[in-house]
Amino acid sequence: MEALTTLADKANEQCGQAHYSLAGHDLGVLLAQSQASAFTVPRSERDKAFTTAVTACFAAGVVSSRAGNIDLASTAARRGYDLAKQHDNPGLLGFARWYWALELTSMGARGRAQMVLSEGIDELTPAVQVAGSDTLPAEIVGMMHLQQARTAARQHRADDAHAHLDEAAHVADRVGERNGMRQHFGPTNVAAWRVSIGVELSEGAKAYEDATTAPIGIDALGSRERASSLHFDFARVLAQENGPRDGDSIRHLDTADRIASHRTAAHPQRSAGPGPSAHAGPPGATPGVGAGQLAKPVRYRWPGSTECGHLARSSPHCLLSDRSRAAAD
Repeated sequence: MEALTTLADKANEQCGQAHYSLAGHDLGVLLAQSQASAFTVPRSERDKAFTTAVTACFAAGVVSSRAGNIDLASTAARRGYDLAKQHDNPGLLGFARWYWALELTSMGARGRAQMVLSEGIDELTPAVQVAGSDTLPAEIVGMMHLQQARTAARQHRADDAHAHLDEAAHVADRVGERNGMRQHFGPTNVAAWRVSIGVELSEGAKAYEDATTAPIGIDALGSRERASSLHFDFARVLAQENGPRDGDSIRHLDTADRIASHRTAAHPQRSAGPGPSAHAGPPGATPGVGAGQLAKPVRYRWPGSTECGHLARSSPHCLLSDRSRAAAD
């Protein structure tokens, strides 16, 4: 069991470093053995076994998503959720539910994702603790609000988006910098999400200036994927100025590419080719990619879906209830 737990945690960590090929090494064997172990180990090891199996499903989903196989990623996420439902660990179930909602969103099933997140917040709130040894439920509630903020932003509901961001920030301020399931929830991650939401809301340089007034210490998280994503979002939000900040935009795009090229290469706006607003950029900048391409979110229609989704990784739901705010306080 210890060996499987180590392998699953290492795969999760490799995902956070954008080393997707390494994360996928022997992942099939890990998936099979971890799921078998979850149902056969002694009761005293069940929590570790189920956590390992769910973590393996998460890593499989991330690797599949980064390879462009959204359908397989959603299948892995749903399997992780089904596993977590068979074990009594609210934080683990919340994590699996959160990740399944992310993959549902990637497939364009926003209504279903919204419902999954809304139910998750309601069900997980009673388990929220902001101190002690188990803050994972609180972290997951915060992460669910972040995803709800992104959904609201993509539906042009700016007030709802900022309200969910504020709820996530409230939780983050109470729990501090955490790393449950290697997701780095805390004030730093919430600050990075504000930039991402700013892209979706087309806030332009305002979002950039707000984020850099007090620099986001993203490097302290030790995650190349998150550092690259932040610079990529900086590039996108600056490109929304339609010219004046293109130099800065391309420099951030180049930084994102240097940090984790595998993370940026798969993004549709990164690989679309030169557009009418393309610029050569400063020496060393990524060739063939214009800042103008980054200015707007890329949307796609998933076959058979009536909803418009996004390829980027990244709702109306009541804000944290008085009960959950009391728990967070």
